[in-house]
Amino acid sequence: MAKSSKPLSKRVLEAWTPPDNDPYLWDGELHGFGVRYNANGTITALLGYRNKYGQRRRYKVGRISDTYTITQARKDADTLQTDIRRGFDPLEHRQDTRQAPTLGEVFDQYLESAKFASKADSTQAMDKSRIKRHLRPTLGKLRIAQATPDKIRKAYADIRDGKTAVTEKTGKRGKARVTGGNTAATSCIKLLSSIFTWAIQEGLATENPCEGVQTAPIGVREAILDKTEQYTALFDALDALQEEAKIPAAAADAIRVLAFTGARRSEVTEARWSWVDLEAGTLTVPPKGHKSGHRTNKAKVIPLPSPARAVIAARPKGEPEDYVFPGTRGDSAITLPSKLWKTIREKAGLPDGITNHSLRHSLGTMMAVQGAEAAQIMAALGHSQMATTQRYIHIAKDARAAMLEQYTAGIAAAVAPKAEVVDLPRRKKQ
Repeated sequence: MAKSSKPLSKRVLEAWTPPDNDPYLWDGELHGFGVRYNANGTITALLGYRNKYGQRRRYKVGRISDTYTITQARKDADTLQTDIRRGFDPLEHRQDTRQAPTLGEVFDQYLESAKFASKADSTQAMDKSRIKRHLRPTLGKLRIAQATPDKIRKAYADIRDGKTAVTEKTGKRGKARVTGGNTAATSCIKLLSSIFTWAIQEGLATENPCEGVQTAPIGVREAILDKTEQYTALFDALDALQEEAKIPAAAADAIRVLAFTGARRSEVTEARWSWVDLEAGTLTVPPKGHKSGHRTNKAKVIPLPSPARAVIAARPKGEPEDYVFPGTRGDSAITLPSKLWKTIREKAGLPDGITNHSLRHSLGTMMAVQGAEAAQIMAALGHSQMATTQRYIHIAKDARAAMLEQYTAGIAAAVAPKAEVVDLPRRKKQ
């Protein structure tokens, strides 16, 4: 077998012409490292070694290309040599990897698990969507041991850059537009990390490759309604659009209740008549119907102020398990898609960022601006952590400071002493 007098490099490989009977060239310094010249013109990097039982083995490090250079292959082989001396067998590991489940199979098991079943219905729907539309296309074919941090980073970048974006048909006339972006990508990696944590507990994985993968922070939803005039514009737009039959009455009413209660979208749109107690003024969401129910196993009681009660009371009463806000087909809950909100924003002249969840932030901010304490906001919005509520306090401080600056500007102008105008002596011409 031919052996180079130097470490293998691009220049050495280009200069070497292998004889017909010996396609191998071995490194002059790194023991066991070499390449094989294949009949199709490609070059494969190899590492020969003895395993812990003394057996001779030969491991394929990788195929040399523009993206995987001989220099990188040599570095990888050197790292493997260190691992082999500690008892690691790369060929055995590769064989085990090929027998391991794919991530797609792990996703299937997760969707059948008790952990998934314990989540709120809305969270389950979101998990299914992220797995189906983003994680499975980018990572589903990988064996679980092949899911390295680098592969996770590539999947994150692909989702962020819109490579998994697609428009799907949902029913006869419906469409689902799946987009990418930082928020979608970060949310997918958070879900994947949670799945790996579960897989470790189930003995399906030994480590979580998502740890250490940097993702962009999910942006805070800044667009809110912070003026009574904006609420007036919203309600006027809902009235007009409903009268023009441009939005369903159930959708308009659901948005009104969201605005009055600050509840999460699914807590209102998926509400059943059995949840409603108009006399007590409450909407009681069962554990599976709200965000933290899977953890606390407790129902969530949402107070219904009188305007919200009036909206619900005016709706056609159904059976206990009927939806308060049924969809157009009647057997499903109403949906409030982005295109509906686009119509509402244009009619009301509201900022582009106003959505279902903005109404929740808007109520919290308005309460804080009007002097509500953190504990009161926390109770009204059903927060489980004070840190979440504290954000509204900070926003309110900025809003109150801006209001104070605006209203005191006129006072300051009125009381500010006027400067005395003094004529300066003219200089004599020389």
